[in-house]
Amino acid sequence: MRLFVLGATGRTGKEILELALARGHEVTAFVRSPQKIGPSERLRVLRGDPRSTDELRAALPGHDAVLSALGLPGREALHPSTLLTDCAASTVAAMTTSGVSRLAVLSAALLFDEKGPLFRFVRWLLRNHVRDLTSMEAIVTASDLDWTIGPGESWGILGANGSGKSTLLRCLAGLLPPAAGMVLWDGRPAAEDAEGFRARLHYLGHLDGVKPALSLGENLHFWQSLRGRADPALARQALDDFGLLPLAELPATLLSAGQRRRLALARLLAAPAALWLLDEPNAALDEESHGRLAAALERHRAGGGIVIAAAHGGFDLPAATVLALDRFRPPPGRDAPW
Repeated sequence: MRLFVLGATGRTGKEILELALARGHEVTAFVRSPQKIGPSERLRVLRGDPRSTDELRAALPGHDAVLSALGLPGREALHPSTLLTDCAASTVAAMTTSGVSRLAVLSAALLFDEKGPLFRFVRWLLRNHVRDLTSMEAIVTASDLDWTIGPGESWGILGANGSGKSTLLRCLAGLLPPAAGMVLWDGRPAAEDAEGFRARLHYLGHLDGVKPALSLGENLHFWQSLRGRADPALARQALDDFGLLPLAELPATLLSAGQRRRLALARLLAAPAALWLLDEPNAALDEESHGRLAAALERHRAGGGIVIAAAHGGFDLPAATVLALDRFRPPPGRDAPW
């Protein structure tokens, strides 16, 4: 892969360069001070200003993705600046006209919705930097560029009621058409092979999808049959993983709300799929069941599966990338980009 790196002379940028080169990628470092980077095989260093759309547009063709590690030195972050906003605007504009659509941008934990007096003080102290970061993210997320989730990754979608968590999951599952952009799988539009794409995913919404007249075991056998599987041993293991095996012969109508949720989660294991799209999977679960769910998610991710889960809070998805939808609301009086 041919990577185009911004901010390559910073501490994080240097780490990105080393990792990319070590993994065999061809890398272009687009920097203002080329003398700060030593020569290396498969590395090309270009002098340029990341705020200049024209300079970026001239250098970008032929690359597969842009990685931005641009940031401000500690002291400069205390003062008003639009550097990150300006660079995001020029990068998006240049990529849009250069045929390069994949962009990864380094942001900061300052934008997380954390509680506590110390975090609030740090946000206040760096309020100018927070303003610049927020504007930068708004430009990137409003663009038509691609973002990618790879095998073995997990994403946690957070946000208040009505922020769009369920809508985003339904778009990813192919249940709703996106207002802009498209869902890609292995680099191809998922809509081109909708049936094949659906076979690669599990979508768990707010409703458990449990048939009350069937036993727990029969429910899982039914879900397996929809996937073209018949594996009683795997179904029993799925029930056991969620602590339901002793109830396997009972009709599902006798289950509590938490037990129904665990049965719905068990079908993720009874009929495996690469992509799990989970809408508040922890709903109605007790503490022990939270642990069982966390173990199942970790095993799936460790095996190369992808997890995208939406939640209000109180749900821990280890090693997950967090997408906080509340941060992307348009400012008052300004229409959403779509």
